[in-house]
Amino acid sequence: MENQFPFISTGHCRDYLLSGEGVVQLEDGRIVFVPGVFLGEEGEFEVLYSRNGALHGRLRKLLKASPSRVKPSCPVPTACGGCSFQALAYDEQLRVKREFVLRELRRKLGEEPEVLPAVGMENPHGYRNKASVPVRKDRKGRASWGFFRKGTHEIVPCSSCDIEDPALSSIIKKAGALLNELKVPPYDEKEDSGAVRGMLARISRKDGKALLVLISRRRSFPGKKELVARIKREIPEVSSLVLNIQKGRTNVVLGGKEEILLGPGFIEDELLGLRFRISSKSFYQTNPWMTERLYLRAMEAAGLGEEDVVIDAYSGIGTIGLVASSYAKEVIGIEEVEEAVRDAERNREINGRENFRMILGDCPDVLSGFAREGRRCDVLFMDPPRKGSTERFLSAAKELAPRKIVYVSCNPATLARDIAFLLPEYRLQSAEPFDMFPMTPHVETLALLVRRDG
Repeated sequence: MENQFPFISTGHCRDYLLSGEGVVQLEDGRIVFVPGVFLGEEGEFEVLYSRNGALHGRLRKLLKASPSRVKPSCPVPTACGGCSFQALAYDEQLRVKREFVLRELRRKLGEEPEVLPAVGMENPHGYRNKASVPVRKDRKGRASWGFFRKGTHEIVPCSSCDIEDPALSSIIKKAGALLNELKVPPYDEKEDSGAVRGMLARISRKDGKALLVLISRRRSFPGKKELVARIKREIPEVSSLVLNIQKGRTNVVLGGKEEILLGPGFIEDELLGLRFRISSKSFYQTNPWMTERLYLRAMEAAGLGEEDVVIDAYSGIGTIGLVASSYAKEVIGIEEVEEAVRDAERNREINGRENFRMILGDCPDVLSGFAREGRRCDVLFMDPPRKGSTERFLSAAKELAPRKIVYVSCNPATLARDIAFLLPEYRLQSAEPFDMFPMTPHVETLALLVRRDG
């Protein structure tokens, strides 16, 4: 007879999910997924529920700790759940992330791939250049901000985040205090009422200037004019203040309409000597130090020559493509988000790169069109979203037949799936994990594929 939930059992952690939960084998042989428990650890676990046939639980009492367990530097690591590797020694984090990549590639390709050691950070704290926090009405009617407890919409208040640039935490804290002082109505999710529902801040490593985005249900709300004046006076590092209107009852953070309240509405940053304009919706890597290392390695893997024609698919604001334009004859970026294309075109102008141009469109459609027209492509860079690419895009890539494909991925599972689809026309020469997201289970991977007849 099956246990009623919740129930208690002892067990040991024998593996990890890609999402970072420990795979725990209970004393009766059943498997439960538990956050915050590490390989080899033994404990007492509370099994909370079953979803899609899988058990989920929490650690009640640690009976045997891993030698790699350390004291986390974050005050709310288990309540927030965003940094589930906070209590894992950094060298072990790197080992585990390489194993994630190796395991997925081995499983999908049916062979032993070349996976290099994971590239880590000298200081894996305070690296994020972007902070996004929900704002909600608390029981006293005041604004409360922080992070959602994993799997819920319950706010975990947090005055600072260990992996964010400390200046961002300071900006969010000051802005939140002003919301309460000026009695700006915070969002009540249950009633779908109030105004400010979130704050998003981005900071430039180049000059320390910040973009602050207030996310609101409506354009007009009590205290708005005074709020803008006080932010300008009391948070001078905020060089741009934007109001984003998100009316929907949705988990999508940003809405479609915006109003610039202060400054130009964007900030600028530098990567590898290039300047980039970043607005509220721009896709820009959150870890600039590791981004530079990743992009330099990507250029080295591509081995670009001055006569090469390059396509940068899923181009975003053109970061990879503009870096590649320093080495190649021509670079074409493809992106489906109109705002990102506008940013990329401005970035081309800012950096004076006449050999770089953007195409607004669906990546598979554009690439298929290039293949039908017999367009030349020597190297294809691709950096798709977490869900990976599509068979339509990958089929077009095969038709286009670049001699190399440099694939940047934030998801080892979809990376392995897509690489398997590119076989046998291409072979995986190497995969190299980059720790873009220390203290979390996420890993970025740079994969180099070479055409077999090239």
